[in-house]
Amino acid sequence: MHTPPAPSPPTSPFRPVVAPSNLFPGARFTGPTGIRGPLLSATVALANGHSEGALENLAHGTWTPINVPGAASTAAYGPEIASAGYRVVGSFMKPGSHANYGFIYDAQQRTYTILKAPALLCAPRRCNEVIAHSAYGRSSFVVVGNYDAVPAPSTPAHDTPATGHAFLYRSARATWQTIDVPHALSTTAYGVWIDAGHVIVAGGYADARGDHAYVRDLTTGRLLTYDFPGAVITHFEGLSGAGGLGNYTLAGDFADPGSPQLYGFFLSIDNWHPQAPVVLGALTANSVSGRVVVGIMKTNAGPSGYLIDVPQ
Repeated sequence: MHTPPAPSPPTSPFRPVVAPSNLFPGARFTGPTGIRGPLLSATVALANGHSEGALENLAHGTWTPINVPGAASTAAYGPEIASAGYRVVGSFMKPGSHANYGFIYDAQQRTYTILKAPALLCAPRRCNEVIAHSAYGRSSFVVVGNYDAVPAPSTPAHDTPATGHAFLYRSARATWQTIDVPHALSTTAYGVWIDAGHVIVAGGYADARGDHAYVRDLTTGRLLTYDFPGAVITHFEGLSGAGGLGNYTLAGDFADPGSPQLYGFFLSIDNWHPQAPVVLGALTANSVSGRVVVGIMKTNAGPSGYLIDVPQ
């Protein structure tokens, strides 16, 4: 079993991430979800059971609410530096609905673009939910995330297998592409990077043998599957470039056999070869930029957001 000691002040390398209450009234806790350079995205849980999206500029210490107009709840997941300003992708729920819809927020234009999977992507099933996890690109850009394809109302569900699919959205022509790992029962896409024109995606997939993390080059089809040693579940939550094609840093989670506890970890990949993982603790590692990881940890006061610069 993996039982690293819980970090404790004042020697803890974990920096708390807390959205200011004057901008987010009723905030219960701040859950960091993404990081790209100086931009940190988060979802702020509110006392009324809803949530707001948030963006912190780490260079200036400023916070900005990210809320889809008319939404009951908004979750911000992935920030990206644009040619002018920045973008944030995420999901939201409409009042009275339990379904998630994806969005892209353009800070320069102050506009929200709703991401709704086209019907042909799910046919003969029905598209149900869209969650946008990460984006890459300064002018034209790509977005990765997940959609559900569920049986149409006229189709018997029987014992329906996992319905989760990964997608790639290209802004240049507003095109959608399913990017499931071949032969997987379900696939997630949480991180995206582009190196020398190669689109690199990271996330997780399930097959008959279990739940695995992966990094995939969509341009060549190269696939790296990663299972944390001894774990029954492994998933990559974030992806960052580390000096050219085949070199990456990743944040992920794993679970031991028979335990519901998740452990966060940091992993370097050099020339498509995984290096020794760094276990961060009994917490979630939600995103990475270089060697900076953000996520959520448990404290005596409840869940808390954190940021850590993983030592070399």
